Amino acid sequence: MLTKFIKKSTALLVLSLFAGVVSAQSESSLVAGKYGEVEGQKVQKVLSAGKVADVLLIALAPEKLLGVSSELPKKGMPYFSEQVQKFEVTGRLAGRGSTAPLEKLVALKPDIIVDVGSVSKSYLATAERVNQQTQLPFVLVDGKFPQTAQQIREVAKLIGSEEKGEKLATYAEKVLALTENSVRNEKQPVSVYFARGADGLETGLAGSIHGEVLDWVGLKNVADVAGEKKIARVSMEQLLQWQPSVILTHDKNFYELLKTADVWQQLSAVKNKQFYLVPAEPFGWLDQPPSVNRLLGAVWLAHHFAAEKVDAKQYAMLINDYFALFYGHQLDQKAQAKFGIK
Repeated sequence: MLTKFIKKSTALLVLSLFAGVVSAQSESSLVAGKYGEVEGQKVQKVLSAGKVADVLLIALAPEKLLGVSSELPKKGMPYFSEQVQKFEVTGRLAGRGSTAPLEKLVALKPDIIVDVGSVSKSYLATAERVNQQTQLPFVLVDGKFPQTAQQIREVAKLIGSEEKGEKLATYAEKVLALTENSVRNEKQPVSVYFARGADGLETGLAGSIHGEVLDWVGLKNVADVAGEKKIARVSMEQLLQWQPSVILTHDKNFYELLKTADVWQQLSAVKNKQFYLVPAEPFGWLDQPPSVNRLLGAVWLAHHFAAEKVDAKQYAMLINDYFALFYGHQLDQKAQAKFGIK
């Protein structure tokens, strides 16, 4: 009898443990690193660790934000509230070279430091080090584009801004569902080169956080290079080998260069006038930085390359709604025309 009881108890224990494992796996969190304890509902002061977090937090909880890690683009100022326009630059903790003195961080007394984007070992190490040296809670959240809605909800919960977060996440879900593989053509893939910088010879690699939105809508990023790099310099020789059918850029100077420079006329995309200046206000719509601003890029790409799936009416509604929800800004006719709203 006792032996039978023990066997039954053991079986129940194993089932219980297995159920626990399944539950943990199904509740996959985007929080890659959490150093220090914080209660979301008690958070009143939030510090952004980098540009990607800046963009999300400006939209999610500007009233709690202590400032921005990097100077905001001047061309983007008209879209921001007066409060955001006056934000102090607190310095960057994430990415290439920290510009935020730890003494300043401590003096600001944030309830939490938030970083969003890459979750590589170096970013995790930075978060842990800052927490150890300042005793300030530091959270690192994965910024992958396909999980934008979940990312918004998780950050919103961390800082106690769930109500606003749900509105933004619902919009993100709508855009993601509408634009996923919207441009994909298995028989004749649209090959794209995303040119960065004034000379156009820098690009975000396929599969990296800087090229995700192209991958998401189903475009073929010609810069499909193996390795751990996210951004790379390329040569004209390499571009001639790739021969992209379309060139996209945020840089107006480079866009104008494409019209006149002989060396670029060797590319079929330029010969066929298949090069486009993608909007970049208040931030780049495809990247720069790779944050929630990329939702605009997904809408732009889907409308431009698959207008039957995102027609002019849908495009106008989604762009207007983004600015209203994320920045509290109503686009005027001039801005609408600039963004291709007819």
